[in-house]
Amino acid sequence: MRQLFYLIMGERNSTMKSRVELLAPCGGYESFLAAVNAGADAVYLGGKAFGARAYAENFSEEELITVIRQAHLFGVKVYLTVNTLVKQRELFDLCSYLSPLYSEGLDGVIVQDMGVLACLKRNFPGLKFHASTQMTITGAYGAAFLKELGCVRVVPARELSLAEIRAIKREVPIEIEAFIHGAMCYCYSGQCLMSSMIGGRSGNRGRCAGPCRLPYRTAGKEGYFLSLKDMNTLEHIPELIEAGIDSFKIEGRMKKSEYVAGVVSVYRKYIDRYYEDGGFRTEQRDRDILSGLYLRSETGDGYYTKSRGKDMLTIKKPGYDEADQELLRKLRERYIRELPKKRIRISARCREREPLCGEVCFTDRETGKEVCLSVQGAAAERADRRAVSGEEMERQLIKTGGTSFEVEKCSVDVSENAFVPMSRVKELRREMLQKIYEYYGAGNIGEQEKRTGEEERMAGAQAKSGDVRESFSLTILVQTKEQFEAVFPGIKKEEYLILDADLLLEEKEIQGRLQDSGAHWGIRCPVILRKSDEGFLRDLQRIIEKGNPEIIYCATVDAFAWVRSISYRGQIAGESSLYAWNSEAVFFWGKEMSRVSIPLELDSKEIRELCGAVDQAVCLEAAVYGRTAFMVSANCIKLSAGMCDRDRKRYAELTDRMGNVFPVYTNCSHCYNIIYNYLPYACHDSLWMLFQDGIRAFRIELTTESGTEAGEVVQTFRKLSASIWKGKKSGREKGKIAGMETTQGRFRRSVE
Repeated sequence: MRQLFYLIMGERNSTMKSRVELLAPCGGYESFLAAVNAGADAVYLGGKAFGARAYAENFSEEELITVIRQAHLFGVKVYLTVNTLVKQRELFDLCSYLSPLYSEGLDGVIVQDMGVLACLKRNFPGLKFHASTQMTITGAYGAAFLKELGCVRVVPARELSLAEIRAIKREVPIEIEAFIHGAMCYCYSGQCLMSSMIGGRSGNRGRCAGPCRLPYRTAGKEGYFLSLKDMNTLEHIPELIEAGIDSFKIEGRMKKSEYVAGVVSVYRKYIDRYYEDGGFRTEQRDRDILSGLYLRSETGDGYYTKSRGKDMLTIKKPGYDEADQELLRKLRERYIRELPKKRIRISARCREREPLCGEVCFTDRETGKEVCLSVQGAAAERADRRAVSGEEMERQLIKTGGTSFEVEKCSVDVSENAFVPMSRVKELRREMLQKIYEYYGAGNIGEQEKRTGEEERMAGAQAKSGDVRESFSLTILVQTKEQFEAVFPGIKKEEYLILDADLLLEEKEIQGRLQDSGAHWGIRCPVILRKSDEGFLRDLQRIIEKGNPEIIYCATVDAFAWVRSISYRGQIAGESSLYAWNSEAVFFWGKEMSRVSIPLELDSKEIRELCGAVDQAVCLEAAVYGRTAFMVSANCIKLSAGMCDRDRKRYAELTDRMGNVFPVYTNCSHCYNIIYNYLPYACHDSLWMLFQDGIRAFRIELTTESGTEAGEVVQTFRKLSASIWKGKKSGREKGKIAGMETTQGRFRRSVE
């Protein structure tokens, strides 16, 4: 068995644990000022592109450079959010976007897209990568895989308990960044397509429309069943620190600067108190500050101490209470102000026919020691008419307006006959200030020569399945025994029958029937794997080793990393939620897996662009029928509505304001819900377009269908596939499938 966990603890010195980092959100420059003045150790923010908060104010390139420079003067780190999924046409802007920020010493980037990670890792040596919570990392398998890829930090799913976080820290030498305060998504981050599919605004692109904050009906009750309370963990700071969390992350890039100031200042106070005297008792006035800052009527401690429950939701009231205006005024006065200038001392020497010399000295904030940095300019000239005076040079050298510096002392040594133009004196001053910025982190300038940027030729993936464009397959995923019985007898040689892992463990005789039939078959892993699934995974591994399935489907990084860690040597396929929006991501996953799924959020034009940019040896598979998984959640609709029956096979229902009924799959074996679209997704009338794009693997995903419906769906796509494979474009069909209304999802419409 491949050993995935890191057992050598030498990489981590447990006796020298550093203080936890307090990480603040910055939606705009005022929020940055508030964060630094209130005591943040680091900030995370986004530019005008590639960030998962498209509706925040965000920063221009010039503003980002200013923020990096100012932050570093105060010992504050800056992490850039590059945590959206990137379309093919956007890919080549990525390096030019990041290049000037990398040169300024950007401390790290937060990424979701594996293509983005691969591209930036190749082009920016030494850049630190943080795996976004959008990657849905739920355990040590996923964390270890990201560590292997070069990530120094992971932001795990917010649904993890403190015990699960401790387990990751125990088993993998990687930093953990965890949310401690702010709004909570109902869905596992990175697993939500509801806003995208209904309104064309993708949460994976930072444009979520917030459908979880709307009212729904279930079990005869109406309420805000998808609206979680805001997180407030002030009382749990000691437990969070002792769990091994390295960075405390505050949510709120869409919130006002006063919110940032208030939350940061309160958490700063109690983090320091914990380290300084070990005592810990929160004061009512500080709890009042947090309750007066744009919070919902009630708050909770998230998933750290509980796994699910009605009391985690704001079922009756999803909106925010009115903020305390007097509190906001006081916070603005105290924290939202310009940062203090860094005091420096400058000296310069000007000698005839000698280089113009300058030296800048300052006290290092971290060490308390004096630092002196020297620069040289062009040689001074002999004065023809008038020599330069020390007073003239001093007036120019102390002009630091618009920068983060204040000259407290300036001395100039000028010889009698020396002359230098004031433009050179200004340049000397600029170089001295730049030296300070470089001292505090802008040390990647020389590295720019090493990267080849967008002109680098992207390496193609080595396919694991031969000449895939000359083969053809239809994959059928079944979730129930009834569906299996309807599909299995007529399975064809070019088809793959994939069984839900839970079904396979429940119906043990199915495996023998599959092996005896000689049919191509495989297993679909659970969408979410947690620490509590260890026993299930041992049972599943025994089935895999005994039955030797030809292919295993994985929906998340943790599931993929687990399959990769066992003795299985067959094919691995990624579902659509292992996102591959661009050729870099396809190449990355193509080296790891036999099949890469076309994302459900791409339209027909974007699919064509992606296919055209991908090596023909990569097997691209398209989901052509199924109910789109809108949300995957740790909370349970049945439990919240008071109708828990622990029956995985009986779907709950969720009805929206328009009367649309969404089936909810409640998987009690692994404690997650999947909210599916109210209509199945089907591209039966566009199958020929996918075929023209070079896609030869089509996937049917059965969920709520009866055995009869399942058989009709499969038969329809068998006929269509055979017709198209024979070159008959007329194989298109319109209308219903198995008597059911369907939707084409995003295929005909682009998503923002």
